[in-house]
Amino acid sequence: MISFDRHFGERHLLALSVLASFAVSWCAIDERSLWIDEFVTWSIAQAPNPGSWWSGFIGRSDSDGQMPVFHLYMYLWTSVFGSSERVMRLANAPCFAIGCAAIAASPVSFRLRLAWLAVIYCHPYIWYYLNETRPYILLFAGSALLSVSTINLFKSLKQKRQIAITQITITRADVLMYSGGSVLMLGASILGAFWIASTAIVIGATLNHKMRDRVGIIIFANWLPVVFCALVSSVILAISVHSFWSGARASTVGGFSFGSIGYGILELFGTAGWGPGRNDLRTTVGEGINGHLYVFLIFGAIGCAFIVSALRRLETKVAFAVVTASCAPLVVISLAGYFLHWRVVGRHISPILIPVSFAYASEIVRLFSYGYLWRLAAVALAVGLGTSTAMICLSPRHYKDDYADAAAFVRPLLASSKIVVWAANAEGAAYYRLIQRQKSEHPDQPLWLVEDSTSNKLLYGFPLDDCPGKLRCIPDLIVYSKPDIYDPQNRIWQYIEATKMTRVASYPGFRIYAR
Repeated sequence: MISFDRHFGERHLLALSVLASFAVSWCAIDERSLWIDEFVTWSIAQAPNPGSWWSGFIGRSDSDGQMPVFHLYMYLWTSVFGSSERVMRLANAPCFAIGCAAIAASPVSFRLRLAWLAVIYCHPYIWYYLNETRPYILLFAGSALLSVSTINLFKSLKQKRQIAITQITITRADVLMYSGGSVLMLGASILGAFWIASTAIVIGATLNHKMRDRVGIIIFANWLPVVFCALVSSVILAISVHSFWSGARASTVGGFSFGSIGYGILELFGTAGWGPGRNDLRTTVGEGINGHLYVFLIFGAIGCAFIVSALRRLETKVAFAVVTASCAPLVVISLAGYFLHWRVVGRHISPILIPVSFAYASEIVRLFSYGYLWRLAAVALAVGLGTSTAMICLSPRHYKDDYADAAAFVRPLLASSKIVVWAANAEGAAYYRLIQRQKSEHPDQPLWLVEDSTSNKLLYGFPLDDCPGKLRCIPDLIVYSKPDIYDPQNRIWQYIEATKMTRVASYPGFRIYAR
């Protein structure tokens, strides 16, 4: 069995992990409607040429201007393959395969690698964000590369008492993985800089001067790819810093709350499917969680127990390094969210998924070496993760905003000369062909939609206040979505109530009213 594990693991696990990652991606990704954040990705990617793409990207006034590698990748992807819902989301598959390949090549036992991959493949966080055209799977890939190269270094550190310092086992592959992972993380989000810096500081503080010298020698021997990645990272960082200092900020919708951070951590623990949907959480985190609190507490307690147990089996110095590298960026990001008034959620701290899933896998392998009761605990965790994932995919409360059906409801009404107020994302109306796409300065303000609207300019306003000149100021239909974004002053809702409009349709993220 040992020789089989060694032979099979070295020769085939890498290829199987890549094939399995594409299979999981294919199963997780569907053709459901794009939602608000995905429309941003689509909007940036629709430039007719590289020059237009660059000018549009560098002029962004939101945090998407701090994701250069991701948006360049999506521009190239859509230029080649198109921009349908499923095709755009399939751009995540190669990124997911990179992360899984790094885990398959990690310097741990064959069984632990299998368990680690299994946890990743059935984790609800992965399934949720594979099915979204955003940079979080790219961030996962970079984090996996960074973490695996660091694990090899700590594995060498653990052996320092048995081997000479000059035999530290960091290799050229580790240097390349660390450098490449840094580029991917930084290019996926400026937040990746915190994780990169935290890991580098922890490594520098953990190694003694002789080991640092040895690592320096190995890096110098592979200076060309390191210098290349450093230059690329510098350019990426310069773009992101320019965007930030130009005033580009993350959305302030929802604001900062410790509740959303707690929910994000539990999301990374794998409990998302058991909990409330994202739209339920938009009221207040407390109201959204109350009905599912017992599940969060139970699953969160199990997850914490697994993580603490895994940390206790590490050397003290290594355990401290892992906790510091994982938690320090979380603290910094939380402080940034607090002072800059943006909501910190699970996707902003997604690199934590790597150590969490490693701890789960480590404990599952250990528990299976004990009696049946201990194995039952490992099976319970696996079943909990799998059930959570199933609910993420199948439960209606986890469905994203259904712009496709809302647009399909509105389209025939426009053809019959009805007047519609679209209190939803303007890019969504463009993607689903209610209006002609053009540069939008106010995508979060209500739109007047009129007959033959594809030939008209976007008209922003609100009934009775900014009614476009040739229109009567009484809409036949109001498409109402996420009031915290599209009706923050509650004016549209007051109008709906005052005119006694009737709800005629409901879709995830939408209520449609007619007079």
